Amino acid sequence: MKIIPGPASKELGEKIAKLTRAEVVPVYFKTFPDGESYIRFEAESLQDEDAVIVQTTGPPQDQRLVQLLLMADNAQDMKAKSITAVVPYFA
Repeated sequence: MKIIPGPASKELGEKIAKLTRAEVVPVYFKTFPDGESYIRFEAESLQDEDAVIVQTTGPPQDQRLVQLLLMADNAQDMKAKSITAVVPYFA
């Protein structure tokens, strides 16, 4: 299992990883001047791994939800065996 902490829940994701003794996948996040978000996982592969994405959807809700969806799409592209979203605050 690999824990992927989203930009809005980095600290919580790292705590969950520590408690579960799971590996943390570092996430590179950037917002372009036009508001577009870019997210990249700093991992070679998620193939055959259970990916757990931790991302709150607190304000700004629309931006946080888009980030969550981008991370799920990225995990799917990297061939994760399963993708689970942990959303501690679902706005």
